[in-house]
Amino acid sequence: EEKFRGSEDDIRDRLRIYLPKLKEHLQDWSQAVFIDVGSGRGEWLDLLRENGARNYVGIDLNERQNALCAQRGHRVLQMDCIEYLKSLPENSVDLVTGFQIVEHLCMSDLMALIKESHRVLKRSGMILFETQNPRNLTVGADTFYIDPSHKRPLDPRMLSFFVEWCGYSLSL
Repeated sequence: EEKFRGSEDDIRDRLRIYLPKLKEHLQDWSQAVFIDVGSGRGEWLDLLRENGARNYVGIDLNERQNALCAQRGHRVLQMDCIEYLKSLPENSVDLVTGFQIVEHLCMSDLMALIKESHRVLKRSGMILFETQNPRNLTVGADTFYIDPSHKRPLDPRMLSFFVEWCGYSLSL
């Protein structure tokens, strides 16, 4: 991750772009429930805590990365994110995030993630899934393929369609 994605500081700085919109939508982060799927090294978990979140969890399959998160005081679970979401009650979560994870999923798992996220979200809840944009020529022709675990580039129009088809209303 250091070599191809960037340092933890770089990633935290890149993720800050989402904070104003999320804070506009969810004013009291101390009362909100957050789930970050594919939490990796925990950069987003750091930002959640720094911005007042108390009830958040990172879900990741990678034992080493979970250990890094736990050392920094984050609650993390080593398990499949879809199985975790299935274990939650309906309408119980304010925000489900996943940064640079959806491109690693097969299509059936991607749809299951979107559907299970929708099921657990409160009426005012949101999802935020970030992935590389293959409409950017550099991504589509070069950087996407550095990671051999990527399944396929996901066009934003296709992802928007899947999200709407699963019952979400889009808000940008």
